[in-house]
Amino acid sequence: MRRTGMDKAREILRQHFEVGLSQREIADSVKVSLGTVSGILAKARAAGIGYAVKLSNVHSFEYFGGVPRIIVPYNTKTAVSKIDLHDPEANRTYADMARHYGAAIVPARVRKPKDKAPVETGVQIAERRIIAKLRDRQLHGFDEVWEAVRDELEKVNRTPFQKLPGSKLSVFRETEQPQLRPLPPTRYECADWKQVRAGMDCHVRYDGHFYSVPYLYAGKRLELRATAGAMEVFCDHERIASHIRSYASQVRYVTLPEHMPSNHRAVADWTPERLEAWARKFGPDTHTTSASSS
Repeated sequence: MRRTGMDKAREILRQHFEVGLSQREIADSVKVSLGTVSGILAKARAAGIGYAVKLSNVHSFEYFGGVPRIIVPYNTKTAVSKIDLHDPEANRTYADMARHYGAAIVPARVRKPKDKAPVETGVQIAERRIIAKLRDRQLHGFDEVWEAVRDELEKVNRTPFQKLPGSKLSVFRETEQPQLRPLPPTRYECADWKQVRAGMDCHVRYDGHFYSVPYLYAGKRLELRATAGAMEVFCDHERIASHIRSYASQVRYVTLPEHMPSNHRAVADWTPERLEAWARKFGPDTHTTSASSS
């Protein structure tokens, strides 16, 4: 299999997690095979980088050993759904994450560079003292990259200041860490929320797969919550369906028999032979039409 360039891999992750395209749509957009898209997304999930912005916050909280009272994100779509000076609307998944950790979201204001100045400085330090040092190293897999970045990060944080006593790590432990709230007992499980409409076949679509809902909700607008291992469908905040998430490319439909109407269930297990035998009762023309359709 041909190696996929870093730019294409990054674009595949962006289109999947930020734009919300299906794997087939991403393959057509990026001009790669469906198998390539599926492989890259599988590796990303295994490395825990599926939901980039949300997981970066989770990793930060765990590294800090606590949770700040306020999170100040950029106005990226993965964090903020509606940009507004007075009443911004947080992305549903991002708000879920903040609620789990008991933190408030206050996005950086547009055209207010001072709101994010410390972050820009941190990005420069990461680029110059971590990424630049690793650019010539050959790393195999996300685990090696993660370990190498963490080692360099420890060096940066423990390096003594040139003109002041202490280091970034010692200052953090003395002045900032005591102000953090404790971590909750359980880690946040990243979830993707999406507005969907149930088809007349009683299924909703997510990531190239179709999941059944009770037939009474066919044609209605619903809300879908997807995690790495489960799919949940809600109507007016009430859960109406739950499935184990499928990643199989050969099986695209996940259906619970009880979700189908009784007349569908009655013929769901019919084999072609039984269907032809049933059609034969109505005459040769019906049998011929049924046989040619099967």
